[in-house]
Amino acid sequence: MRKTVLLLVGLVVSGIFLLSGAVCTVNAATLPSGNICWTVKQTQTEKGSSSKTFSMALHLAAIDSTVGTAAGTVTISGENSPIVTGTYFKSGSYVYMNLTMTQNLSDGTKETGLLQAKVSISTLKGTFFAVFHQFDPSSKTFDDGYAAGTLTKTTCS
Repeated sequence: MRKTVLLLVGLVVSGIFLLSGAVCTVNAATLPSGNICWTVKQTQTEKGSSSKTFSMALHLAAIDSTVGTAAGTVTISGENSPIVTGTYFKSGSYVYMNLTMTQNLSDGTKETGLLQAKVSISTLKGTFFAVFHQFDPSSKTFDDGYAAGTLTKTTCS
């Protein structure tokens, strides 16, 4: 009998926690979520001005009302698509994304990168900066890079 009562109390408490989670999910609507695409304009690199444009498609999934996860790809003409994963959080009227990227370039070079973006919640436009680390397996050399620019929400194709 005592074990049955403890089991029932445990189930009720578990149910309360599950319902609490469901309430948090409803509040998460203030964060962007779903498939979102951006036109990325790289305006600066470690070598100076740049005018590269490419696209980024992410699936954003809100965890609660301030934090979410992101996963997707970047499309760069003539290159293999980098894989992008990370997290994002809400602060005021902005969402900050911290993204990790990995890529196997068409010439065999391996690249990793860290990107931080600050995006307006209302327009999903913003700015970013990124640092990269590359390894060329044929020459056994490393190289570092930097990029910065803008993000503008676009229609996903």
